[in-house]
Amino acid sequence: MNINWYHFEKEGYYLSVRNVNERIEKLNPLYIRFTTLNKSVDKLISVLLDRYLVYLDAISLKESVFSILRESAMNAVKANSKRIFFAENNLNISNPDDYVRGMANFKKEMIKDKERYAALLEKVKFHCLITLAFNRTSFLMRVSNNAPIIPEELKRVENRIGKSKEYNDLGEVFADHADDSEGAGLGLAMSLLMLKNEGIAADSYKLKAEGGITSAYIKIPLDYKHRNVSYQRTVEIIAEIDKLPTFPENLNQIMSLINKPDSSIQQITEQVGRDVSLSTNILKLANSASFAQGRKVETLEDAIKLIGLSELNNILLSLGTKKILEERYKEFEHIWEMSSLSAYICRRLGERMGWKKTFLTNLVCAALLHNIGLVLLLSLEGETIEKLTDISGKKLLPSTLGLEEAALGITHTSLGGMICEKWNFSDTIKVAAEYHHRPLMAKKESRDVVFAVYLSDWIIECLDGKADPAAIHWEVLQHFGFKKDEEWLEFGKKVIEEYKAFQKYST
Repeated sequence: MNINWYHFEKEGYYLSVRNVNERIEKLNPLYIRFTTLNKSVDKLISVLLDRYLVYLDAISLKESVFSILRESAMNAVKANSKRIFFAENNLNISNPDDYVRGMANFKKEMIKDKERYAALLEKVKFHCLITLAFNRTSFLMRVSNNAPIIPEELKRVENRIGKSKEYNDLGEVFADHADDSEGAGLGLAMSLLMLKNEGIAADSYKLKAEGGITSAYIKIPLDYKHRNVSYQRTVEIIAEIDKLPTFPENLNQIMSLINKPDSSIQQITEQVGRDVSLSTNILKLANSASFAQGRKVETLEDAIKLIGLSELNNILLSLGTKKILEERYKEFEHIWEMSSLSAYICRRLGERMGWKKTFLTNLVCAALLHNIGLVLLLSLEGETIEKLTDISGKKLLPSTLGLEEAALGITHTSLGGMICEKWNFSDTIKVAAEYHHRPLMAKKESRDVVFAVYLSDWIIECLDGKADPAAIHWEVLQHFGFKKDEEWLEFGKKVIEEYKAFQKYST
């Protein structure tokens, strides 16, 4: 293939174009060549998929497509590395006995000596090639490596792929992924199940031996129709929302009083003061890192005067939700703690952007409540969600949403949106609950809120070692003016240190 290559030596890959910010039509097709997967390649794949899928109006497929493309790339690198390992250990990869002996140690050795293998792959000119293209009906991907697959390998991999295409639920996948020696185990099975849940047929993934080249072909039809492979479990989970009580009447009365133009501070303070528990919680939240205004508030009337009625309305929403969920679900406390940190990061992001105080109060409230759907899902399906989170981290997926849909037929973001509908929350809170994992799907008028909540979660996850910074949506970073890779993480470290210092000082 005669391609004009541009070498990005520092990043460790070649591209068929000098600039990936070209108009998307000029990147059709686009070729990426590399010897091993690294953070720069991961970041490039993530950025390019954002561009292609937004253009093709299929951004909701990001998790599924990223998963299967990266899994295929990883398998291609492993296949090339396997040749080096067998040669170094004087094993004949075409000999069945040698093959079994070699595979017993290959995976462990490759993980242990990853950098040396990367250097050797470059030296002996083993490489992988990703091709991205599209037409009016499909998004097309091809992942190739320049090592011919032997019949024994092809047979094993095809058997695993064939089995993976038959899975209909998460239980079947977990029960049958012990042998992933050929790289077509759990990762590919989960990816294909995610695609199946999106309504994309099993034959969208094919492996072919083409002379000295081995290629995985992935075809994503753009007329896909989402389906639910776990419909019955979905019905049971949604039924939990019907069991939630209505929003506390005393809070509805106070919020109604706040919204009356002729209400006085004294009237509102008197109404709030009738509920001792509520008054205490308002003072506590008003003095928290997310809402604090620079000095400690001592009395309820001072709190209401200082923070303003608009902010009081948001505090009441937050406290009402907290009261209902903490009484019903044991997982709430942990989620509330994380959401409080997210709210503080959002506030600092908003201050960085110069957003108005009234907007910041809405943003903080949205951040506090954005994970209410996760409270339900963790409480109902804790073991499953824990397993999916672990897989997502190991596979470097952008989020667990695709896995949640495949396993349970519904995501915590969809549940969050339903709860917001039930309690008649504002659009600001609803969009944060629905789109904080898929920010590029949010409408432009909602992006300030959604992007801030998304980025706050990413800062927390990445600094906690639970997510890979390379998989972040770069459009979000550009929205907040972060230009260098490390700049947003440095911002995050500083803000989290501020939050911890505030918490320590206030206790």
